[in-house]
Amino acid sequence: SSKQNFYTIVDLPLGEHQYKFIVDGQWKLDQNQPITTSPTGVQNNVIQVRESDFDVLTALSHDIASSRSGTTNDDSPSATPGATPARNDGAVYHENADSDNYLPGSGSPPGDYGRVIPSSPLAGSKLQSGTQGGSNTAGGGQLGSAPPSTTHSSSDSKKAITPPMLPPQLLQVILNRDTNVQCDPNLLPQPDHVMVNHMYALSIKDGVIVLSAITRYRQKFVSTVLYKPI
Repeated sequence: SSKQNFYTIVDLPLGEHQYKFIVDGQWKLDQNQPITTSPTGVQNNVIQVRESDFDVLTALSHDIASSRSGTTNDDSPSATPGATPARNDGAVYHENADSDNYLPGSGSPPGDYGRVIPSSPLAGSKLQSGTQGGSNTAGGGQLGSAPPSTTHSSSDSKKAITPPMLPPQLLQVILNRDTNVQCDPNLLPQPDHVMVNHMYALSIKDGVIVLSAITRYRQKFVSTVLYKPI
């Protein structure tokens, strides 16, 4: 929470936008940002909002390229409308970083980064090591190496596609239990702590969806039920 730096977030549509800063009651320009001059001689900072800025991966690629070249996105040749950065081709790129100078929280750790999802940790190790080392023999390969090709059975593909099973303790939804006759109908039994901060949904019936959640404050539990027609 800095007392000297101020910022605001403005949702801008596509196109060119001009802006200035008011500092101590006077209009100021940021000399480190692009500047444009109107026909009447008025100077403003200018920013281009492109469709590619709304794509997270594309915007990150532009920011990385700009930070390395010391320029802004508007000066970067890869920031043309509709252009696709060269780093989105699925290849692996190496971030030049000194592991000795790396501090937690100061940036990305050194190593290889890419958009290729390895089929197994061993395949990921081979992907990072590149063409490193020779052929592997049975029992003689190095740790972290992988065979040239890997076959997956149909059961493995099903395991990768099928979502994990819900833990059994989350199946005991407090709203599905029958209320004891001796209990106050407005009060539910105390739920298990594992049910807190989970959202539950009831199957759509008569065009209405029912959502519920349980929150906790100290020793008090509150169950909230929302009904929404769809």
